[in-house]
Amino acid sequence: MVPKKILYVTCSSALWGDNKALLHIFDHMDEDIVPFVVVGSDGPFCKELEERNISYSIIKNFFHVWPSTSNFRDVMLFFPRLIRMIIFNYRAKKKLIKLAKHLNPDIIHTNVGPVHIGYSVAKLLGIPHVWYLREFQTLDFGMIPFPTFSSFKNKIQDRNNFVITVSHAVRNYFQVANATVIYDGVVSTTSPSLIADKQKYFLFVGRISVGKGIIGLVEVFKEFCRFDSTYQLLIIGNGSAKVERQIHQFINRNRLEERIKCLGYQKDVAQYMQKATATIVPSYHEAFGFVTVEAIYNGCLVIGRNSGGTSEILGENQMGLLYDNDKQLMELLLKLTQEGIDRYLPMIKFAQSKVIQMYSVQKNIEMLKYFYNRIMEEKIKN
Repeated sequence: MVPKKILYVTCSSALWGDNKALLHIFDHMDEDIVPFVVVGSDGPFCKELEERNISYSIIKNFFHVWPSTSNFRDVMLFFPRLIRMIIFNYRAKKKLIKLAKHLNPDIIHTNVGPVHIGYSVAKLLGIPHVWYLREFQTLDFGMIPFPTFSSFKNKIQDRNNFVITVSHAVRNYFQVANATVIYDGVVSTTSPSLIADKQKYFLFVGRISVGKGIIGLVEVFKEFCRFDSTYQLLIIGNGSAKVERQIHQFINRNRLEERIKCLGYQKDVAQYMQKATATIVPSYHEAFGFVTVEAIYNGCLVIGRNSGGTSEILGENQMGLLYDNDKQLMELLLKLTQEGIDRYLPMIKFAQSKVIQMYSVQKNIEMLKYFYNRIMEEKIKN
């Protein structure tokens, strides 16, 4: 039995990996499944939903985590932010209860780990709850579940929960033995193109933040420029204003304006990936690796940090190059520029074929439909 109505709950309205994955689901899900989305604020994600004629409601909610204390301003605002989170999430829960009673969904599907209102409402109303854990929370974003990590683990192990993790790395981190690993659907099953004649630049794509390893990357590239006078580093993405400012100051201070280019947000990153010598993924703790899969599909060699989802994608099938520290990254960049990309073309072609098998949208939808059907069968039995 396939459920007719699914209530999806999320928080951010930005087009990061979690919401992009959700849009891929909507684009390929069967017509007899009717989605309704709750989002925390207005933004680009809402515009995408409108273009697809998908109904949604804005219910302001915050991640159920302790406020940050990373600087003096954060410390001063700690208690106001904590009180705001508690009050707004309490109100959001009340509104979601009313909405769920009106919609009467077969399943409530929370699309990220730090959003808890979907779990609370599903448990209260006796509706099966899918919790898609897409992040480590503490390791990758420095978020600490409120009130404790243990209380969050107790929630995800609740009998009413059906947990999906975006990688084995995330499942192992939270130690949820009965969780189902469903990789994000990133690419299509159509044959990808491969441009063998690469241009002389390396590429970074993603959120500009400390956790993504961008600061360490520009520092390594500065040292790389001592040995090479031709390659550029292109940075695509936006994020923390503080980190962006640090990067621009670093570029200006070291007179690297012609070597490091910050391009901001770009809707079409495929064209950059197809022509890049390599995409570098320096994230310290990547839960999955949306950019990694995108780059491989677009015929780009990926050089990634040996951790989390990045090593899970690249390492198990030798689909890219891994490094453990900045010294190893420098060595890989120098080796690649000296030997040329031709040596790595067989690896790139092999990796392209593997990502179609493992990370296609069609594969993701197939597994998700099976997961939903299993939930409904258990619901009927009970």
